[in-house]
Amino acid sequence: MCESVIDSQPFHNYRKTGGQDDYGYDAHWGDPDRGHYANNYACSDIRAWLTDELDADSFLNTAFTAAQREKITAAELDNSAYRREVSGYGCEATTDKVFLLSWKDVTTKAYGFSVNDADAYYNRLGWGTDYAKCQGLHVNTASGIAFGSSNWLLRTAGDSSKNVCYVTNTGACDVYCVTESTNYGIRPAMCVDLDYAYASAEYTAKFVADGKTVGKVKYTADTTSITEPAVPAKEGYDGAWPTYTLLVGGVTVEAEYTPIEYTATFQADDKVVGTVPYTV
Repeated sequence: MCESVIDSQPFHNYRKTGGQDDYGYDAHWGDPDRGHYANNYACSDIRAWLTDELDADSFLNTAFTAAQREKITAAELDNSAYRREVSGYGCEATTDKVFLLSWKDVTTKAYGFSVNDADAYYNRLGWGTDYAKCQGLHVNTASGIAFGSSNWLLRTAGDSSKNVCYVTNTGACDVYCVTESTNYGIRPAMCVDLDYAYASAEYTAKFVADGKTVGKVKYTADTTSITEPAVPAKEGYDGAWPTYTLLVGGVTVEAEYTPIEYTATFQADDKVVGTVPYTV
């Protein structure tokens, strides 16, 4: 899950009322043909923006390189409603690389959250970036531990066909965010295959001498040694590469030059009368 609330967008931009829903209340539709409710995550605008692999402007395609996208595992998502009594507001499961968390996710102890959805729980609090605030993100101005935090959206359907669940700016969970609201935050989540990521990621060892790059060598997390470029010659000095470690993320190695020691010999009448060591 993203550490910060990085954007502020509506769950879905279209909502039109007409007829009754599965529970006899006003139905709120997410398309002109009344094919799905406004809080249907599978058909939502926020899902399309997050994970549409065919859209060059989607978050998935703009936030990650092609190599990074390969390391993201497509997750099978349960998009059911937050409680069985309103299960008709849920939608079909989806398989996505980037997604919003669910009500179940943020009330799961194994994920580091409180199981009590009503708790004002610190681990659920989210603070927005400057960009998110510029996009209209509402910010909590009340003093205390939650100062500056914001509401952020979940993918789970709420208590009516126009509402989705969200985490409040006090760390509790609620069910009454209207789908086209623009001031709720977005915290994308994804699953990463760490074994694949570390095995296939390529890093660079850069070799530098006197401020100039003399060579670059690629390596992976499994590499134990590399072939180094020759240390550039420098008159009056012996050059060598220092001991270094092939770090995850890359490494820069700077040549170390040690002055060569010469000897000045002083003679008189063909006899050595003294010697003095010196360097250049």
